[in-house]
Amino acid sequence: MAKYRLRFGSYTAEGILYEAGDVIETSKNLSKAFPNRFDMIGDVPVVKSKPPQSVVPKPMPLPAPRPAEAAVSSPTVAPAPVAPLPISESAKVEESAKVEGNNVTKRFPLAIDEDFLVFKREGVCGFYVYDIDKPSIPLSGGLRKNQVNPFIREYLKGK
Repeated sequence: MAKYRLRFGSYTAEGILYEAGDVIETSKNLSKAFPNRFDMIGDVPVVKSKPPQSVVPKPMPLPAPRPAEAAVSSPTVAPAPVAPLPISESAKVEESAKVEGNNVTKRFPLAIDEDFLVFKREGVCGFYVYDIDKPSIPLSGGLRKNQVNPFIREYLKGK
């Protein structure tokens, strides 16, 4: 068994998502399989039971009050507490966690900007695009990575 440090990006093995800087112990030669992505290292503590991670876009913060609203409030009044997420937003986050595969939306800025989720399923070829409002229904089948942004553009044109 050899130990490798992931130099950049992420790597998934046996359902575990490793991020840059993590150490992976495996019998595979990762330096040869992924040139310039892994460094073979000596004895370093190994991350063995790191839980799988899923990236869900964070909800947008509430907008700041408009200047007119700010002028109306008096300085002696305590600021209003920050409102919790609306039920529909928290339900979206929970429902998106039920989608099979790894959430790789952060790799697609267009998907983030246009409120889409992108998942890569283990053992299934391709990326799947979901509307953030309906994360249980895929909008696309297995797309290649270079097909995701064009698909989103075409989908938006059809709306």
